[in-house]
Amino acid sequence: MNKSDILYVDSRLLSVFAAVASEGSVTRAAERLNVSQSSVSHALDRLREVFGDPLFVRAGRSIAPTEHALALAPKIHEVLEQLASLAEPSVFDSMSIDTRFVLSINDYERELLAPRLVSLLMERAPNARLKFIDTGGDVVDSLRARACDMVVTPLKLPETYDIHTRDFFEDSHLCFFDSKVLSAQNVMDDYLGMRHVTVQYSRGEPSYIDELLRSKELQRNVVIEAPSCALVPQIMRGTSLVATLPSRSGETLFAGFGSCECPLKTSPLEFRMVWHRTTHHSQKYRWFRSLVHEAIR
Repeated sequence: MNKSDILYVDSRLLSVFAAVASEGSVTRAAERLNVSQSSVSHALDRLREVFGDPLFVRAGRSIAPTEHALALAPKIHEVLEQLASLAEPSVFDSMSIDTRFVLSINDYERELLAPRLVSLLMERAPNARLKFIDTGGDVVDSLRARACDMVVTPLKLPETYDIHTRDFFEDSHLCFFDSKVLSAQNVMDDYLGMRHVTVQYSRGEPSYIDELLRSKELQRNVVIEAPSCALVPQIMRGTSLVATLPSRSGETLFAGFGSCECPLKTSPLEFRMVWHRTTHHSQKYRWFRSLVHEAIR
């Protein structure tokens, strides 16, 4: 690379690099940047010339970064973040925020967070807006596509240079039941034989409890699968169904239900806040993340 050439690389070219690196596709990068595919291709040609490297090569139906591109990616993201920070006001005032924040979060976490979070947001940033969406599909892809600004999830995500993670809160498992129909002793004495209801989100993965039982070559009697935690209390009321869910559900969704410790030895449920590097240094997004963290406390 000629050192003088790098002086002619502007933020537009670097944005193309970042988009292609994140999307793994010229077509998707063009859609993300709202430009034509030919514009992205021309920008890549210029970048290849400057850096003296192919940067992205064909890999089946997609493209893959070269070793040099992988080394450049975090540096280029850092440059773009620094450029974006120049537009931030020198004095931050949450009362002037008029951004629409998008928080990806499922119903159990939403029941815990939403009331307090909305109250704090209306008090401290009355002109801001907030959209809650369900967490489905690939969390990393959603963040990269800016479909959401932050995700709250118990999932352990792969480590990547453009995704940031922060431990949020922990919970444990409890067994919930209608105390007019069952007792805690009933559940403890015949947990596997009880009729169970589980929550099956769109990802289609087996629940932690069922994976744990499978590892012990055991199986429980699952008779109902629900798409969300919010539906489970309605299903269970007046029945002998048992649900094994995070304990804090007893403060919200399962208020008024009976509960007991899970007979299985389970690990703590660890929830995380996850966001993309593009919002990592932004004052308003840092402020929003701190607000979410305060809401759970």
